Amino acid sequence: MKQLIFFTLLAVTFGCNKEIQKADLERVKGDFEWHHSHDGLFESIYSSTVSDKYGIRIKSRKKVSFYANSEKVLSLKINRIYQTQNGGTAIILQWTEHLERAIIVEDNSLTFFDWPYGDFYNSFQRID
Repeated sequence: MKQLIFFTLLAVTFGCNKEIQKADLERVKGDFEWHHSHDGLFESIYSSTVSDKYGIRIKSRKKVSFYANSEKVLSLKINRIYQTQNGGTAIILQWTEHLERAIIVEDNSLTFFDWPYGDFYNSFQRID
């Protein structure tokens, strides 16, 4: 009987968590276009001054795709999703075998630190 109660509680806990992540993903999925990047101090790069166009697509199949000039250059698995303290959504990606990276989505904007310009805060705007 104790095992039945334990497994029921376990299923309810993790089942609800999965539903919350699905809802979080539905809220943020879509296409985002790169707008600008800044290093946090002095240097900024704007889309109006660069010929390359970059985009990020958050999919409902637990994948995030990265585009350069309309061609997919990278596709990463979503490990988990959670709400940030300020009401945004953090999407944790498997960047390399041992390294994760976070995409932050707030309203219609997305911030990602490593792409397209490494060591910059790269800002994207929702286009769909």
